[in-house]
Amino acid sequence: MKFLQNADRNRLGLIAIFLLILLFFAVNIFSNATFKATKIDLTEDKLFTVSDGTRQVLESIEEPITVRLYYSKSLGERSPGYATYYNRVHELLEQYADIADGKLILETYNPEPFTDEEDRAVSFGLRGVPVNSANDLGYFGLAATNSTDDQEVVPFFVRDRETFIEYDLTKLVYSLATPKKPVIGVMTGLPVMGNPNPQFAQPQWGFIARIRDFFTVFSVPTDSQEIPVDVDILLIAHPRNLDAKVQYAIDQFVMKGGRVLALVDSNAEIAPLAAPPMGMGQAPQPDASDLETLLKAWGVELVDNKIAADRKGARRVSMGGQGLPRPIVTDYVAWISAKPANMDPEDVVTGQLKEINFATPGALKKLDGATTEVQPLIETSTDSMLIDSSMARPTPQVLEMLNGFSPSGEKLMLAARITGPAESAFPKGPDGDAEAPPAGHIAKADNIRVIVVSDVDMLYDQFWSENQNFLGQQVSVPFADNANFVVNALDSLSGSEALIGLRARGNSDRPFTVVEELQRAAEVQYRATEKELVRKLQDAENSLDDLLKRGGGDAAQIEAVLSDEQKRQIEQTRVEMLELRRELRDVQGALRKDIDKLDATLKFLDIWLMPLLVIIALLIVTFLRYRRRSVTMRAS
Repeated sequence: MKFLQNADRNRLGLIAIFLLILLFFAVNIFSNATFKATKIDLTEDKLFTVSDGTRQVLESIEEPITVRLYYSKSLGERSPGYATYYNRVHELLEQYADIADGKLILETYNPEPFTDEEDRAVSFGLRGVPVNSANDLGYFGLAATNSTDDQEVVPFFVRDRETFIEYDLTKLVYSLATPKKPVIGVMTGLPVMGNPNPQFAQPQWGFIARIRDFFTVFSVPTDSQEIPVDVDILLIAHPRNLDAKVQYAIDQFVMKGGRVLALVDSNAEIAPLAAPPMGMGQAPQPDASDLETLLKAWGVELVDNKIAADRKGARRVSMGGQGLPRPIVTDYVAWISAKPANMDPEDVVTGQLKEINFATPGALKKLDGATTEVQPLIETSTDSMLIDSSMARPTPQVLEMLNGFSPSGEKLMLAARITGPAESAFPKGPDGDAEAPPAGHIAKADNIRVIVVSDVDMLYDQFWSENQNFLGQQVSVPFADNANFVVNALDSLSGSEALIGLRARGNSDRPFTVVEELQRAAEVQYRATEKELVRKLQDAENSLDDLLKRGGGDAAQIEAVLSDEQKRQIEQTRVEMLELRRELRDVQGALRKDIDKLDATLKFLDIWLMPLLVIIALLIVTFLRYRRRSVTMRAS
């Protein structure tokens, strides 16, 4: 009887195991079919979660877009970091295709050497890099086209740009979905467009040449009482004495959804370039921009009659005259070189810029009670202060600024992005005493999009580039990112509201920070030991040189003139040199030992710990079941 009961129990147990296996596969098949598009992103920076702005762009696609992703597997084998980056790009594009619901078609290719895929990649303009000694090229780029054969290309996915990968891909899709080239209207009294008149020929400024590569650019007169309807972005540089009707036109342009990049200044050093000739003995002077009414409506102000000075970011200048006996090199605290630490690293405008040069910039300040959001793009360091603009003109008092410098301990804002709700600066129209505003007047906007910079001099070529002779031609070579900033700002403003909201994302590269800390600590110790070794070796060489000079350079003569003490010192130096070399080897060995120990620990945790825990759990369960069965059998 007991035997039959045990047999039935075993048979039921086998049936239960079989049913559990079937249930496991059934649940997996059901979940794959039902929750195919459902994903959980557990990464720290939500690397694989697309933003709402990207969804808006993808869902608005009307005509199909084909995205061809080229990636050479040999590139990933040579540089594993690119394999990780490719996986992120590929998975992100797969999500784009799912969200676009058939309007975005993703194709992937492995362009091996001397294949049709490689030829097609090259024809699209993709750039390859050598991956082996035979100089075979590896590719990692993208070519996308729309139904009208417009084309957007990423020649090579540079890893430095990974934090902005979602913005770049979404911008590419947006450009193909709305292929019209953005139009930039430039309103300024400065001769930025150049002068084609042979008698007064002037070249266009470098930043204009740069933005023409990406946009359609034309001039908007400073007396225009209406902004042309085809202008997408208005670039205003050093506005001076604008008529109220002109300012009203700018105001309504912004209220109706137009975007503005405004460069204002408390001390525009290049203002004399736009000034009319003056009388004998008189020279045009730098002056201040005038856009106070509009800036106030946008929620900011340019601090009146003050320039920003930054001792930490001061540029070095050479000074002569002013009673000085000879030229000197000193810090000009009002000429500021902004570095990455001064810029917003998460904004696409400034995220990858290295240096922007400003010349006697003003300072922007958010107004109390402003309804807009004012996001600083560029700021000074805390080692800064405001200085009276009179100290910069007519002759800059460079030494006086430096000697009288007293830091405020606060950052000063040099550039800002302004978004959010705003009211018109002219609630009753350009004529403030009118009973009612003109027809079509917009009194309030839900979301304006403006970027304001507190320096106009940063546009001038001499502050960011220099001309060099290359094969008989004058070539402009940038040494700062001023033009790149302007292009980035216009590019950001030219996108949809969804694009403007995109921020920098995290990096998929997850380094072993513990290993890096071990390497850095050992590096410090190694360099200190190395420095000591070099010093002692140099002392030994100097001693030997002295002995050679005294001995005439002949070995026998040297041996004759050396005293026992000198011989002992030389031998001791040689022993010390050998000991220092041994210490260097010990330091490097200790570094390797610590890293190997950590590597072994991680491998154990990743590979062996879980199986061991499972085995131990099974043994415990088996033992408990056996013990329970024994107790039951004894009781029966």
